[in-house]
Amino acid sequence: MNQSNALNRLFSRVDLPNNVKDAWQHSLTSDSCFVAGGTLLQAKWEMEAPIPECLISLESIDGFRGIGLVIIDGAEYVKIGALTPLSDCLVDPLIFDRAPLLQEACRNIAAPAIRNRGTLGGNVAGKIGDSLPVLLVLESKLILYNDDGYYMIPIIDWLQSNHSNLDLICSILIPSAPLEHSVQTFFRKIGRREAFTSTVVTTSACFEKTKTNRIKDIRLAVGGGQHTPMRLFDSETLLEGALVNPELIESIHPVIFSEIQSYTDVFASESYRKIVAANLLVSFLKGDGIDVAR
Repeated sequence: MNQSNALNRLFSRVDLPNNVKDAWQHSLTSDSCFVAGGTLLQAKWEMEAPIPECLISLESIDGFRGIGLVIIDGAEYVKIGALTPLSDCLVDPLIFDRAPLLQEACRNIAAPAIRNRGTLGGNVAGKIGDSLPVLLVLESKLILYNDDGYYMIPIIDWLQSNHSNLDLICSILIPSAPLEHSVQTFFRKIGRREAFTSTVVTTSACFEKTKTNRIKDIRLAVGGGQHTPMRLFDSETLLEGALVNPELIESIHPVIFSEIQSYTDVFASESYRKIVAANLLVSFLKGDGIDVAR
């Protein structure tokens, strides 16, 4: 049974447009929701989120799957179609060469069956996916579609924007450049057990260490769970150009802790989440070697 037949058993209507313009028009005329792999939506419905009258399946739209190189406005990107399964990101040689940090994130999302069905676009669309901290530190962009057609937006601007929440995600763009040996990258997801569990916090970072042991081009991000993924710009500003030494490490921990915006739920307190995230990022800066994705 294909996706559309299965979904029709649950909803009054499942639309199956074959191009992005039709998909967008369908979304304007009913109580509807876009669906790709459907794994995030299923989780939300199990938590009693409202079920729309109509699902708009994107599975038949050309160009929404696959991974390749593109040049836009003179810049080269790894382009990942929004319907590309997370499992494809784990084995693609282009991502292995140009964005291994994304592979590390995808490896830590849910279980294999979910990664085979769930898509990168769906993980992004919910605005809480574990791929988002990585996409933030990689300074990724999105290609979206709305009434005005296609447009490109930095993922951090999209996360902070209200007007683009309903626009259709078509693809994810990651700036393409093989990693230099001096660039250090990091990803760590902390959950209540090893796999297929609610995330307590997810952290990611990258920076280049110069020959004089100074920090260059540093980017820090926090997300996971119900966090709104965020870059830690204040902490980055203090670290940029700084000499890596014990005094720096000691002084930056309270800055990172204060900048993180977190929350409390039945599993962990806001303070606990902030301490864990700050500890992970400081350990990475110290060069303790925990989960550095090369």
